[in-house]
Amino acid sequence: MKTIKMMFVSSESVVTTGICFLWTCSMCLGNIQTIESQFSKGKKVATSYKTLQSYSKIKCSEKCFDEKRQNRCSVAGYNTATRTCFLSNDGPQDLLDADEEFGVFLYADPTSMF
Repeated sequence: MKTIKMMFVSSESVVTTGICFLWTCSMCLGNIQTIESQFSKGKKVATSYKTLQSYSKIKCSEKCFDEKRQNRCSVAGYNTATRTCFLSNDGPQDLLDADEEFGVFLYADPTSMF
C-alpha cells in the first residue's frame, strides 16, 4: 500500500510540475514582441552612443532591437566595408546621406502597426 501511495504522490508531482512548466511557457509566449525593420542603403547616423566592431548586419539589427526594448536604440547604422555597427538614438530626420557602404536599420513603431 505504501508503494502505491508513493507512486501516486510522484505522479501528482510530475503533473504539477508539467502544469507549472506549461503555464510559464504560455506567459513567455505572451510577451513576444515583433518589430518590423527596414535597411536603407546610402544613409548613416549622425551620432552614436555605442560602436560595435566585427558585427554582421543581422547581429547589428538584433543588438539595436534588444536595446530598443529598454528605450535605448532608435536606429542602427551599419558600415558593410568595415562590418561596424553604430547604435544611435537619432531620429529619421537626423540621418545623413552617405555612400553605398553605409546603411541604417529603421524600426517601425509597433503601436502604429495595429
